[in-house]
Amino acid sequence: MIEGAQARVREQMGYLAGLEHGPAFRRAKVLIPRDQIAEVRSHDHVVMQFLDVVLGAMQFRLNDRHKRKPEGAAHRGKMEPQ
Repeated sequence: MIEGAQARVREQMGYLAGLEHGPAFRRAKVLIPRDQIAEVRSHDHVVMQFLDVVLGAMQFRLNDRHKRKPEGAAHRGKMEPQ
């Protein structure tokens, strides 16, 4: 299992390092050296925790999860429609 996790981390680092080759990054002259990409535990860094919350909220809205209703429910949430 650890080997699979390590492979995923290497894959993600490769993806991040490859972003500099995209047109927007090249135009902006953004360089992402592979040796500057590090794995961190977000709960050890307040800014990373904040970023986790913001990205989670964005994912929730962009994937329309706020519109999903539990199976058999007429609406989402505890409030009754008025």
